[in-house]
Amino acid sequence: MNWPSFVPIELQVFLNKPFIFNLPGGNLMVFTSFQIGLIIFLIFLLILTFASLRHRYSNWTMGGFTQGIVLGMLVTVIIGATLLVGGTHLFQELLRWKEAPVVVVTAMDTSRNTALKVLGASIEEKKVTTRATIGSIMEEYKRLTDDESESLRSLICTPIR
Repeated sequence: MNWPSFVPIELQVFLNKPFIFNLPGGNLMVFTSFQIGLIIFLIFLLILTFASLRHRYSNWTMGGFTQGIVLGMLVTVIIGATLLVGGTHLFQELLRWKEAPVVVVTAMDTSRNTALKVLGASIEEKKVTTRATIGSIMEEYKRLTDDESESLRSLICTPIR
């Protein structure tokens, strides 16, 4: 995305940082920080609109503190579940941990597995036992059909916008 010249470079880099979500079935979704922030803001507006409609038509309200707590918990659960199912963890994203402590990783993996069981989703995790060499990669590439090799070439050589 092209930003106006008055936006600092550091902010542009942060807003264009990609977040990759690994969805069940091998699907990948890539969002930038700006898009995620926009989605969260639109969800907030949707919740605010529903609250306004409820107030207008049913003529009862919850107190300000209670409403703030409920909406905060709802947004936290939505964002946390999205990141959890996507393969990352909210704490790791916020703290920018490359490698979290073992205790934290174990707790987060346990919560992720529990959430996936509750949602009924399954993610197959493939463990790599051997490192690929250049020769083995070239052999696999030569086995691809023309269409597959062209799509792979476009995936690797085309920049993400």
